Amino acid sequence: MCVAFMFKHKDLNALNPSSNWGERVDVAAYGTKFYTGRDKYGKAPYGTGSSIATPTVSGISAILLSMSVEPDMVKRRIMANTDPIYSFKSQGEPQTLGGGALDALETVKHAISRLHPESRALRGIDRLVSD
Repeated sequence: MCVAFMFKHKDLNALNPSSNWGERVDVAAYGTKFYTGRDKYGKAPYGTGSSIATPTVSGISAILLSMSVEPDMVKRRIMANTDPIYSFKSQGEPQTLGGGALDALETVKHAISRLHPESRALRGIDRLVSD
């Protein structure tokens, strides 16, 4: 999955003008000014870019997998539950994406709605030998 990074502009999800973009970019996630802890001098540095946005998409993917969503369906579930994204790039070719802005809550809600009602154990527990 190819990830771009975005920021919040008023109430809009906006693709960062310096982000990667194009039809092969699947989804955008927040990736602007994420604080990354403290450095050895006690300062709180921040990161910006798709390297910051990608772990968010990876985390949602991991949640879906933990809910027994088939691996080949994870990308489809994420892309089916995206929000519109806007480009404010004023010059040159307009920025576009193959998908939209990551909506983590709607993606997980959609996966929950598709769960089977039977109870299930955590992954791997069914392989344990009972007393």
